[in-house]
Amino acid sequence: MASMGLLDTAAEFCGTYLSELRRGTTRQQVIPYLLQIPDDRYPLDEWNDALAYLLGAAEPCSSVAAAKDLLAASLRQPPHH
Repeated sequence: MASMGLLDTAAEFCGTYLSELRRGTTRQQVIPYLLQIPDDRYPLDEWNDALAYLLGAAEPCSSVAAAKDLLAASLRQPPHH
Protein backbone atom coordinates (compact mmCIF):
# COMPACT_ATOMS: atom_id res chain seq x y z
CA MET A 1 0.00 0.00 0.00
CA ALA A 2 1.38 3.39 -0.97
CA SER A 3 1.98 5.96 1.72
CA MET A 4 -0.40 8.88 1.94
CA GLY A 5 0.38 12.16 0.26
CA LEU A 6 1.07 15.39 2.10
CA LEU A 7 -2.44 16.82 1.88
CA ASP A 8 -4.08 13.49 2.74
CA THR A 9 -1.84 13.21 5.80
CA ALA A 10 -2.75 16.77 6.79
CA ALA A 11 -6.47 16.06 6.43
CA GLU A 12 -6.13 12.94 8.56
CA PHE A 13 -4.23 14.91 11.22
CA CYS A 14 -7.04 17.48 11.31
CA GLY A 15 -9.68 14.76 11.40
CA THR A 16 -11.42 16.21 8.37
CA TYR A 17 -11.85 15.85 4.64
CA LEU A 18 -9.34 17.22 2.17
CA SER A 19 -11.96 19.68 0.90
CA GLU A 20 -12.19 21.23 4.38
CA LEU A 21 -8.49 22.12 4.63
CA ARG A 22 -8.99 25.51 2.96
CA ARG A 23 -11.51 26.72 5.52
CA GLY A 24 -10.30 29.36 7.95
CA THR A 25 -10.24 27.48 11.24
CA THR A 26 -8.95 24.26 9.69
CA ARG A 27 -6.36 26.22 7.71
CA GLN A 28 -5.12 27.73 10.97
CA GLN A 29 -4.71 24.20 12.34
CA VAL A 30 -3.23 22.48 9.29
CA ILE A 31 -0.51 24.98 8.39
CA PRO A 32 1.35 24.73 11.74
CA TYR A 33 1.15 20.96 11.36
CA LEU A 34 2.66 21.14 7.88
CA LEU A 35 5.45 23.41 9.09
CA GLN A 36 6.69 20.80 11.57
CA ILE A 37 6.93 18.00 8.98
CA PRO A 38 10.56 17.25 8.07
CA ASP A 39 11.50 18.82 4.75
CA ASP A 40 12.57 15.53 3.23
CA ARG A 41 9.46 13.52 4.10
CA TYR A 42 7.55 14.59 0.96
CA PRO A 43 8.85 15.62 -2.46
CA LEU A 44 8.84 19.26 -3.52
CA ASP A 45 6.01 18.73 -6.01
CA GLU A 46 3.70 17.69 -3.14
CA TRP A 47 4.62 20.84 -1.21
CA ASN A 48 3.90 22.93 -4.29
CA ASP A 49 0.57 21.11 -4.74
CA ALA A 50 -0.25 21.91 -1.11
CA LEU A 51 0.58 25.59 -1.69
CA ALA A 52 -1.61 25.70 -4.77
CA TYR A 53 -4.47 23.97 -2.98
CA LEU A 54 -4.33 25.77 0.36
CA LEU A 55 -3.21 29.23 -0.74
CA GLY A 56 -3.95 29.39 -4.43
CA ALA A 57 -0.22 29.94 -5.05
CA ALA A 58 0.37 30.03 -8.79
CA GLU A 59 4.16 30.05 -8.76
CA PRO A 60 5.81 26.83 -7.57
CA CYS A 61 8.60 27.16 -5.04
CA SER A 62 12.11 25.95 -5.78
CA SER A 63 12.58 24.39 -2.34
CA VAL A 64 10.57 22.96 0.52
CA ALA A 65 11.97 25.69 2.79
CA ALA A 66 10.56 28.36 0.46
CA ALA A 67 7.19 26.59 0.41
CA LYS A 68 7.16 26.50 4.22
CA ASP A 69 8.03 30.21 4.31
CA LEU A 70 4.95 30.96 2.19
CA LEU A 71 2.78 28.78 4.41
CA ALA A 72 4.10 30.50 7.54
CA ALA A 73 3.51 33.96 6.00
CA SER A 74 -0.08 32.98 5.15
CA LEU A 75 -0.83 32.51 8.85
CA ARG A 76 -0.28 36.23 9.32
CA GLN A 77 -2.79 37.10 6.59
CA PRO A 78 -6.56 36.73 6.61
CA PRO A 79 -7.79 33.63 4.78
CA HIS A 80 -8.93 34.02 1.17
CA HIS A 81 -12.47 32.94 0.37
